[in-house]
Amino acid sequence: MGMHPKMTLSTPVEVQTRLEGIDTDLAELQNRMEDAAYRHFIAKREKEKAKATAFLTAKGSIAARNAIADVETATDGMEAEAQWESLRAKGRVLETRAMIGSALLKSQGRS
Repeated sequence: MGMHPKMTLSTPVEVQTRLEGIDTDLAELQNRMEDAAYRHFIAKREKEKAKATAFLTAKGSIAARNAIADVETATDGMEAEAQWESLRAKGRVLETRAMIGSALLKSQGRS
């Protein structure tokens, strides 16, 4: 994602320039998010399968078997999930910045 120089956003041209940068960042982020989502949901299914296998092979009560399965699979898919959540958060920030920029541009048009 690009770093943009600090702008005052006091003119419509500055706001428009910033919005164009945000649009570029969102376009680049989209591809990364699609890849991360794919990896996350594959890892999620693999974790569910590993948890079921761990449950079936564990000994003890149902509660104990659930606990064993949870412990054995607690970190499965963690990296893929963290990457997915991180990119989603970046996307929300960019969307918020775009909304603020649009509001600024609109208000500057009325001034």
